[in-house]
Amino acid sequence: LGHCLGSNHDGDKNMCHSSDRYIMSDGSYPETESNVLHPWRFSSCSSNYMLDLLKSLETNNIILQGCLINAIGSIKTGDNTLSASQQCKAFYGVQSYVCRGAGIPSFDKLCDEFYCKMPGTTSCERMIAATSTCCGNKKKCIQGQCVDAGQGQCPMNDKCPLGDQEGEIVENMSCSQLHSGFCYQNDVYLKCCDTCEK
Repeated sequence: LGHCLGSNHDGDKNMCHSSDRYIMSDGSYPETESNVLHPWRFSSCSSNYMLDLLKSLETNNIILQGCLINAIGSIKTGDNTLSASQQCKAFYGVQSYVCRGAGIPSFDKLCDEFYCKMPGTTSCERMIAATSTCCGNKKKCIQGQCVDAGQGQCPMNDKCPLGDQEGEIVENMSCSQLHSGFCYQNDVYLKCCDTCEK
C-alpha cells in the first residue's frame, strides 16, 4: 500500500530511519520502548510521500484538504479474527506453520512477533501479528497489545494456545505419533503441548 501511494522505504532518499520500525521500514529491527507501536503506523516521511501523491492527483487542493481533514473515526475490524497459523499459511503457503520451541519467543510476545516456518527449509521467518490476531483465551492483538476480544472470539486453551505444531517433530513422527515419554523433553512439550496434556 505504501509503495502504491508513492512512499519509499524509510531511509531511502529521506530523513527517516528504518530502525524506527514504521510500516515502510526496509527490514526487521529491535524493538525499543519508543518504537513498540510503530509497525502499525506510517512514518512522517511516508505520510509526506502519500500526501504529495494525493495532491498531485487532485487539481482542487481545497477538496483534497477537506477530505483529509474531515476523515474522522477509526478502522473497524468487526468480528473478524485470525490465527497466527492462518497468517503463516497466507504469507508462505499451506505448508507453513507457527514455529515453537527453544529459542522462539514465548506466546505472550505474540502480538509483537511470532515466527513462521519457511517451507522447504529449516528456518523460521519473523512476522508481526496483524490486528485481531488471537493471542490468548478470549483475547486478540490490537496495535501490538493483547486485549480482551469480543464475546465468543478467540476461544483458546491457555495451556496450549497454538495447539500442536504441524509436521515432523522427532524422528519423522508428528505430535500424535510420539510416545508420551517425549513430552518430558521441554522442546517437544512446547511443540506438542496439546497432545502432551492429554
